[in-house]
Amino acid sequence: MSLPSSPHGYSSQTVERVKPSGYSAKDELVTTWNKVLESPMFQNKPLLPYDEWNIDFSEITVGTRVGIGFFGEVFRGVWNGTDVAIKVFLEKDLTAENMEDFCNEISILRYFPVDLPILLFSIILFLGACTKPPRLSMLTEYMEMGSLYYLIHLSGQKKKLSWRRRLKMMCDICRGLMCIHRMKIVHRDLKSTNCLVNKHWTVKIYDFGLSRIMVTKPVVYAVANEGSRLEISEGPLGRLISDCWAEAHERPSCEEILSRLLDCEYSLC
Repeated sequence: MSLPSSPHGYSSQTVERVKPSGYSAKDELVTTWNKVLESPMFQNKPLLPYDEWNIDFSEITVGTRVGIGFFGEVFRGVWNGTDVAIKVFLEKDLTAENMEDFCNEISILRYFPVDLPILLFSIILFLGACTKPPRLSMLTEYMEMGSLYYLIHLSGQKKKLSWRRRLKMMCDICRGLMCIHRMKIVHRDLKSTNCLVNKHWTVKIYDFGLSRIMVTKPVVYAVANEGSRLEISEGPLGRLISDCWAEAHERPSCEEILSRLLDCEYSLC
């Protein structure tokens, strides 16, 4: 597979407005796009100033839809002979705020360093983006088993999740967080729906800017604002969970969490 070239710094190119030629059903989306670009947050600022990551939508074969979220839809597809996931914006979601999230996510994913191979293995692989309407989209590697939430609650494969496999998956997530934190990045929305699983049962962290799933009273809110805590089992994993749910200044680092998870994994061998 031919991947995009190494990322470079921001260029000084200006944002180019799209000029529709003749009436078509896509004109309304183009008009909306131009209004977004006129937003104050994009004035005198390059929108997507990294041509090396741009992909022409005509190069992609779009397959079946595999998911839908607040930001748009996710399709399985093929690009350069490789299975990919395609996150496509819907017209109703084309707002300045969502576009800023879109740009932020690309900016974050393209800057993960290549000198952290073990940790990077737990971050979704970004392949490129289509940045011209009406096909605003982002390409990442395709994760065959879907989200961790789907795997646990909806796939019917929960029985295949042995404790050894669960510990390995937790270690994957921890390595991903270590990579993110070394880049001085805070995910701010880490949860089972934002952790994807491939056919080898490897878990990778994704969604660095587009997730908008809201619930009435999330656990995080209850913990931060009400001091609530979930019921915790006994044993080394229970003690680790208890430490992680402690007050912020008392919580273990990702490095310590990974070390303790590996100790638990070794004890099962």
